[in-house]
Amino acid sequence: MKSLDLFLSVLAFVPASILVFFSTGVFVTLIPEFEFEFRKIIAVLYLLLGIAGYIGIIFAMVGRLETKPKLILTLLSCGILSFILFNSFEGGTRAWKWIFTIEEPGEWFLLVWPTLVSIYFVIRAIRKLSHNN
Repeated sequence: MKSLDLFLSVLAFVPASILVFFSTGVFVTLIPEFEFEFRKIIAVLYLLLGIAGYIGIIFAMVGRLETKPKLILTLLSCGILSFILFNSFEGGTRAWKWIFTIEEPGEWFLLVWPTLVSIYFVIRAIRKLSHNN
């Protein structure tokens, strides 16, 4: 299982790195002109949650699932929530349709794959925690 975990996390790390790079850029441009509007607060929230999810993928990649399942569960859940908020607020039903129909596989891989890998590791973390109790 460790080989599969490493393979999946490395495969998710590459597109997640690109996404976190762009998210950081958006965050840096958003903060100086920040106004307390619902939409901007949500944008900051999903950007921060996405960064937490990225850290969770890194932790999964370096094998922390066995020693820190609660931390990984929390961080990756933040990333999944970021994905849901971003697609719901920025793209709406059009974004969700695009996700489920896989219209552009390359872009789909970049945007959706890290979340699918996060879901895999969330399930693994939950299993790990339920076996420990």
